[in-house]
Amino acid sequence: MGKTISKSSLKELGRNGVIDSSALEDFLGSCMRAASNTIEIPSNFSDLAVDPVFTCIVTDVSGSMTDCAKSVIESQPIMLDALRGSAVTRHNAHYVSQILFNATQKKLNGFELLSVEQGADKIVILNDKNYVPYGGTALYDTLHIVLQDMLAVLQDCYNEGLGPQMSVAVITDGEDNQSKVSASVVRKLVQELRRKRILLSSVVLGLFGKSDGLDEHKLEKIKNTIGFDQSLPCDKASPRDIRRKFIMASQSAVAFKKH
Repeated sequence: MGKTISKSSLKELGRNGVIDSSALEDFLGSCMRAASNTIEIPSNFSDLAVDPVFTCIVTDVSGSMTDCAKSVIESQPIMLDALRGSAVTRHNAHYVSQILFNATQKKLNGFELLSVEQGADKIVILNDKNYVPYGGTALYDTLHIVLQDMLAVLQDCYNEGLGPQMSVAVITDGEDNQSKVSASVVRKLVQELRRKRILLSSVVLGLFGKSDGLDEHKLEKIKNTIGFDQSLPCDKASPRDIRRKFIMASQSAVAFKKH
């Protein structure tokens, strides 16, 4: 059973000096969760023996992903299995959330405790029923939601005396064409979380396809626009390369060390 935290209470992170008040105010001022004033988070942080890690996997399900949908579905559990083998997972302190996005967002699962064994947790595995590409690409809106969730768990962890670390992996094949939220608002908070050594891994995996789609220049532009620290180019037509880059993205998420 989870618990909820109010969005208005996130301002405590600024008042307590956890993150910069200006970046936080700009971010919360563009809040798009109109349907709810609370965010659900796990309820057992106080039971942890070590500081937790939170990994969010953000996967494009827009129409242009149709031609590589099978490879994405097959690679996602491999990516999760790579995370299952990490030290933080073995210490029962690794929480993973997954969100699909096109013009809207679909949360596969919120932050759930990752098990070393597949099937022993509540992490959702992709299939041809829950991964059906269609629509446009609203990356900035999606990251805005992801960051709200991260702020909520950040506040709760600090209330419990914990120092969480976070990572985000975005998998996409195109630039944003649908968002209402400004990229600058997202980038400012991402950069602040990186500056404070809270967000220690942020990678965008770019799937390259036809000549009029994503290329290395556009991928680098996406990375810089959202303030991420790493980009991984991937051949959209190669299932082997997709699997390999999914694993590399997961390794980036748990490769950082505490300072």
